[in-house]
Amino acid sequence: MNRTIMSAAEADKEEILVLYKSQIGQEYCAWDDHYPDLPEIDMDLSYDSLFVMKRDNGEIIAAISIDHDE
Repeated sequence: MNRTIMSAAEADKEEILVLYKSQIGQEYCAWDDHYPDLPEIDMDLSYDSLFVMKRDNGEIIAAISIDHDE
């Protein structure tokens, strides 16, 4: 099974949000029901700093924001 890393697209927003929300409550995850949310995804998209890993079928299995924001 191949995986591809690429820039996230506007069409990926909802799937990325579902992925983020699925991590809430996992060990070492500081996220909650309010963060991250669509405004953070929109900001990362506007800066072209959001990347996703997709399976061959297009399913997003990972996402990361790479920017200079501390």
